Amino acid sequence: MNKDRPPLPEGYLPFEELVICNNHLINVKVPIEFKKNIPLLIGRGDVPLVWLSAPITQEAKEWKEIVIKNKPMDKKITVVVSKENKSTIIMVDNHIIVHVIKYSEKKAEVISLDLRPFGFNIHGNTNMLFLGTNKFVNNSFKNLWAMIGIG
Repeated sequence: MNKDRPPLPEGYLPFEELVICNNHLINVKVPIEFKKNIPLLIGRGDVPLVWLSAPITQEAKEWKEIVIKNKPMDKKITVVVSKENKSTIIMVDNHIIVHVIKYSEKKAEVISLDLRPFGFNIHGNTNMLFLGTNKFVNNSFKNLWAMIGIG
């Protein structure tokens, strides 16, 4: 384990394949790392398990956990879990932050993502992922710590 990497939460087990807005992550531990913090994790469970955190200071030195293993830590957050559809939706004031569907024990797909309410210019849908002014479409990331590393 690299001591420069942030610790992963207890109970987090990444999917072997995770599709994020039309980009394929294969054996990638975390989707995004920002200044030694992890704003989004999607792990295996009966339904996809989501962890969300965001900076509470402009310098991003202090962070707040917003969702831990599908449990909201803030009353503005709504978590909608469907065991029938094997999906998890995280919302803020009826705005979808992340919508993920589990296809198998090894594969899940993020079909909607919008981290802008938390100060990240990262959003996407089933067609592409936007990171600032960059577009990510149908890329593959394999055997990495993070798909995106910032700072």
